[in-house]
Amino acid sequence: MPFIKKEAHITGKLIVDGSIEADQIKANTITANKFTGAVEEEYRCFAGATYINPYNTLVNVIEFDHPATEWDIAKGRSINSVINFALFAGTASNRVGSVTLQQEIEVPNFWNPNPIAGATHDSQPETYWQTVIMDGNQLNKFPSNMVMSYVSGSPTYRTYRNLRLKYDYEGSELVLNGDFSSTSNWTVANGTFTTPYYGTLNGVSGSTEKAQISQAVTVTAGKKYRLAYDQPTSDTYKLIVSTSTDPADEINYQGGLGWVSVGGTNVREFIVDVSTVYIIIQTIDVGDDSAFFDNVSLKELQLKTYVDINAYPSNLITTGAQVLYSGLTAGATAGTWVIAKSQVQTISNDNSYTKYENVPMHTYMGRFHRDIKCRLRIKHAISSISSTALRANAVDITLHSRIVG
Repeated sequence: MPFIKKEAHITGKLIVDGSIEADQIKANTITANKFTGAVEEEYRCFAGATYINPYNTLVNVIEFDHPATEWDIAKGRSINSVINFALFAGTASNRVGSVTLQQEIEVPNFWNPNPIAGATHDSQPETYWQTVIMDGNQLNKFPSNMVMSYVSGSPTYRTYRNLRLKYDYEGSELVLNGDFSSTSNWTVANGTFTTPYYGTLNGVSGSTEKAQISQAVTVTAGKKYRLAYDQPTSDTYKLIVSTSTDPADEINYQGGLGWVSVGGTNVREFIVDVSTVYIIIQTIDVGDDSAFFDNVSLKELQLKTYVDINAYPSNLITTGAQVLYSGLTAGATAGTWVIAKSQVQTISNDNSYTKYENVPMHTYMGRFHRDIKCRLRIKHAISSISSTALRANAVDITLHSRIVG
């Protein structure tokens, strides 16, 4: 018999004699010290001394497996390495060049590209580069090397750069006639409302009420909004966001400032818990007080992920909400080694006979659950040194898997 129970809260221990299956497990619902190993896993690899020789030739330092995650839960997978180099120059003369660190993965059998999100074209920042935008925070789904999407039905892999998050992307304008080109869309009470150029509100002489105009705006409960409004003259006024046409029902807001305007542009941000708010513009005093206002704007603040994708010879994202995938395997066939991260580091003996230097390297592979074979290879481009001059003295590697969004 099926068991259906919603919004259940359990205090104390829960013992299940059997298995638990779930469509979704969120990281913020599992405490790591109470749910051993399932939220975060960490393993260690180590390589001893390896000579990097000959010149400009990749040397295989260590091969290792990044184990599948416990419970096959998709997690952010990374390889963090610290390589201790010893350069035995044999002379006080300066020896300088570069080392290339190359973290590689072997393409597994039956590998399906992991979707990142639907992406849309945003702009062309420069020739052969395309900026795309995605809803929400997608940062942890990008591997260090490439992304992929289907172009004319074929998987196409591209490098990327400038991966970043914008937490306050402004949605579409919700206020109608916020520039007060006319008196439309606003309801006036206890006074007269005129335009154009900017809005003017005049109270009634002898009245015990403040003059106001208002406009109902549809919003989404739980979302954050940005309100902006200008004070075009030296006269102040109040702009209130309320749950009704009554200013007394004003909502809470962030920023520690009152609703009274100051010269120039005013900005407030707040989260709503209703589906309709009222934008109210009000005179400061009762009676024949006046208010002057302009450019009233309300926009939802949205979380967006941006990335610049190589657009040679043409854009990768060409249609709206085209799915972008992890390009970890670079489109290579199963059994092929591909570069997940390449890093070039300058190295020098600093006019010493012997020089030691630690070089860190971080490789992120994206979010998935299965095991994958890895190797670290290194080459050098330092002239006038012997075959035993450059040595990777010790290589400490940490394999990390963690539940990420």
